[in-house]
Amino acid sequence: MTPRNASSLDLNVLKLFVVLYQEKNMRKAAARLHVSQPAVSHSLKKLREHFNDQLFVKVPQGLEPTPLAHQIAGIASSYLEGLTRELNNLTEFNPQDIEQTVRIAIASPILTCMAGSLHRKVKEQAPNIQLEIVTWTQQTPNDLAQNKVLLAINYGSVQHTKQIYSKKLVDFSPTVIISKEHPLANKHLELCDFGHYEIASLIIPGWNDKFVYAFDKLKEYGIEAKVGIRSEVLLALIDTISQTDMYIPHSNLFPIQHFPNLKMRCVKSLVAPEDYQFSVNSFFHIKDHHSKLVNWLSGLAKESLQVQIETSAQYCSQ
Repeated sequence: MTPRNASSLDLNVLKLFVVLYQEKNMRKAAARLHVSQPAVSHSLKKLREHFNDQLFVKVPQGLEPTPLAHQIAGIASSYLEGLTRELNNLTEFNPQDIEQTVRIAIASPILTCMAGSLHRKVKEQAPNIQLEIVTWTQQTPNDLAQNKVLLAINYGSVQHTKQIYSKKLVDFSPTVIISKEHPLANKHLELCDFGHYEIASLIIPGWNDKFVYAFDKLKEYGIEAKVGIRSEVLLALIDTISQTDMYIPHSNLFPIQHFPNLKMRCVKSLVAPEDYQFSVNSFFHIKDHHSKLVNWLSGLAKESLQVQIETSAQYCSQ
């Protein structure tokens, strides 16, 4: 049997194909489409007959797309998403009309300073929205491409594919977070001071999984630093420095106002400008570049970050 002309293909079946390709699981695809599993199986049978190809083969983890399925997915996803975007742009955007679930992924060092503020700002303007805030992981760029995450926020230097668009929200400055009882709490700081105490390093998936930025930078300045602990959980590091003389290399995006037992010290003047030119960016799939919803959410995220920077300025000492 030879493949039929594409003009005879039901677009509803094509949408099912895209979801099945993203999920690689019949049950999950059926749940997303709000149809039964037999209905998915029936549509898949039609697709196999149309393209004269298995399209998906069963493997222990679920379904494995065939080479032809990969090709079809690349074309079909682009056109279906483009159609959805253009139709959405025909209507005027009003946050009060949003009645959907929106998932945002935020890197852990940024999440702690803006989750509450962002949620409040979103709900004030869009009371019927269901906001889900999750932590950025190595899977996040793929989740953006598969519409599982609408918007993501991380450091501007994080690696991402060409399909992901990055937009700068704010610049931020380096700080260290220590306990108020730390020997450096009230001392005039010199860069060499940080060679005498261990680093409590925050792991940001997809960025510093295999290196410690502060350790490497101190080494460039001729200072032999030590790493005492690494964790993806900021609260674990906060608990650690509260009971030790370790320090967390962080930024003025740390919500210091919520931790009266800690102190924020600014280290911007101790290093060369090129070593603290950092930014926080929003990330979204290129198909959403003109999305009014994405741009609205990015704007609120920027406002929340700016508020924290202004607040930190009242607590941060040189």
